[in-house]
Amino acid sequence: MRNKGITLVALVITIIVLLILSGVTISALSGENGIITNAIKAKEQINESNFEENVNLVLSELKLNKNKNVQKFLEGKFEIVEPLIDEKIFKVREGLNEKIISSEGNIVEVASINENYVGFYADFDGTDGQPDGKPDGIIFADLAKEQIGEWGNNGKGNFKITADKEKNFKKYYISNENYRESGITNKDGKIKGKILSILDKGQNKQDRFYIMDLEDLREKEDEKSRSYPGSHFWYKNAEGKMSNYKTDTSTNFGTGKANTNNMINIWSKNVYGDSISILNNEYKMDMWGLSQLKSKVEKGWFIPSKEEWCVFAENLGINLKNYTEYKLNNWYWSSSQDNLQNAWLTSFVDGCIKEYHVGDFNYVRLATTF
Repeated sequence: MRNKGITLVALVITIIVLLILSGVTISALSGENGIITNAIKAKEQINESNFEENVNLVLSELKLNKNKNVQKFLEGKFEIVEPLIDEKIFKVREGLNEKIISSEGNIVEVASINENYVGFYADFDGTDGQPDGKPDGIIFADLAKEQIGEWGNNGKGNFKITADKEKNFKKYYISNENYRESGITNKDGKIKGKILSILDKGQNKQDRFYIMDLEDLREKEDEKSRSYPGSHFWYKNAEGKMSNYKTDTSTNFGTGKANTNNMINIWSKNVYGDSISILNNEYKMDMWGLSQLKSKVEKGWFIPSKEEWCVFAENLGINLKNYTEYKLNNWYWSSSQDNLQNAWLTSFVDGCIKEYHVGDFNYVRLATTF
């Protein structure tokens, strides 16, 4: 019986030792720093290095010969070639490695959900929404980033942007790294001479950015005005009569488009008084009847709400000392009413947002989403 006991103990010890040894062996082979793991990492690094070298050779060839059938050329170089923008932008892949390149032979930088693009220009009004090389506006708000703030010196410029990173946003890319005519800076004073364009619209994808037009809304006859050419009434004959001002429009960020469409409808029906739809002897009319406004509203543009104006000014660092550097005029109408006789006015010359009677004339600039 004693010999059997010794044998069982020895067996148990032997099994324990074997288990320890096998554990050490498995760890050495497949652990975080194991032989197999390191071999896999080394292979991935080699594949990545080969891919990078292949991409660089392809980019050089594209720059030298711009008459190639780019897609066919790329298909002969990579495992998978996915055109993102016909004949212009392609995603290429080999194994786990991928890059987005342009037909001109450049790596395409895709916009990140975590980066700040306020101050970048937006270019989207070319054929089928593609860039034509000329910026259409400047980005002043990002719907992927929550923001609560205030602009101005009178305590009336509060605003709030509710972020939603889970939204199915469109994808964007930097279509121009060095826009030479740039002079606009963001809040920290850095010139952002770069242009962002749409890479992938997709079905049911949402606009991520708000942009402001680079020019005021102008009519052909505006220059004939003897005072403040290009400025117009908000709704002259509505002064003191806007009984539904609390529901007609909103001051909130994100409501400028609805405000604009609603007020055009109200104005066209003379709800608060006769509309001035023809330029008077001073070449002034209600802004809701401007032909250029109607044309651009059909393309998705709108007069910014009170808060949208505040976000624009705050995020681009605009104040009463520097607004002329941004090629801005003194005063701009918002699309937001304040009371029976006033609408909200962005007064750069005063450095604040304030109430102003709708029978006076001020300038108009449009925004849109992108």
